[in-house]
Amino acid sequence: MSSDINLYTEHPEKYSELQNLRPDYRGAIETTVALVTKYLKDRNKISVADFCGGIGNVTRKIAEHIPISKATIIDINKEFLHIAESSSIKTEKLETIHSDILEVKLEKEFDLVLSIFAYHHVTDNKKEKYLKVALSGLKENGFLVLTEIYSPNQDLTNQYYRKLLEKQILIPRA
Repeated sequence: MSSDINLYTEHPEKYSELQNLRPDYRGAIETTVALVTKYLKDRNKISVADFCGGIGNVTRKIAEHIPISKATIIDINKEFLHIAESSSIKTEKLETIHSDILEVKLEKEFDLVLSIFAYHHVTDNKKEKYLKVALSGLKENGFLVLTEIYSPNQDLTNQYYRKLLEKQILIPRA
């Protein structure tokens, strides 16, 4: 069967639907937005780099609470970036970068670097490089928010995969 990352690649139009099936997704995103709002709400406008940002859902949610001057969404999936570009992210400037995150060169221009459910896809021998790339984009007093997968129990994880199977989204491989 397809892994979850292949599932997103093969079905970019189902990104939001697939994410919302995850047992950890909504709570993790709500907590991330609350954390960012708490620590950055006093800034006039912020600049955001969204690592492996998909269709920009988290950046969009943050923009509902804090004005964003520039949002840069980086993803290896070009279709996701097209969806992000045509969405209604409230920002003065939206930039998308189609690239492997480990190959991106950033300037220290971001108040916030988001890494939402991406770090676990990086192999262990490249995790340090990933963090260096993330930190290279931060302004002084900037924040890196690295939100990762968490499932409180095996039953929730199993329910997630059952939902995927019930929806016939997972495609068996020969």
